[in-house]
Amino acid sequence: MGDAPSDWMLAFSMNISSMSLTGSNGSVTAVSSTTPIEMMHLMGTMQPLAMVSAPQGSYTNASISIGSATVMYMDPTTKTPVQKTISGPMTAMVNFSSPITVGTTPMAIGFDMDLASSVAMDASGNLTMNPVFHVNIQCRATSGVMWAYGREY
Repeated sequence: MGDAPSDWMLAFSMNISSMSLTGSNGSVTAVSSTTPIEMMHLMGTMQPLAMVSAPQGSYTNASISIGSATVMYMDPTTKTPVQKTISGPMTAMVNFSSPITVGTTPMAIGFDMDLASSVAMDASGNLTMNPVFHVNIQCRATSGVMWAYGREY
């Protein structure tokens, strides 16, 4: 799990409540308990979030539930750091541009959060979040598992 950072944020963390993949064989759980993740520290690296033994088949989307998020930013008027929490739950449905086929070759699925498109602040300083993720797929050398990982730019 990772993000493309927003230029006005100093820090961003969130609690992922659950994550699942849906496809021809039903649903596969990738994250089943609250998992905190700080997004800004990765900057250009990958970090595994979960390793899943997924049944072979085609997967068309993922569902990611976020319990809450914390944003730290520099107030443009006072020039002091401000930290705010965005209450959840928030859910992102990530539809794959084409079905992902899981076979005998292991693979990694990267869920790259577009932070600039996901979090907005109004004129009064109120924050809202509508999570936007982009998917990247790569092969891995480990057999029988699917990874969910992150990347930051």
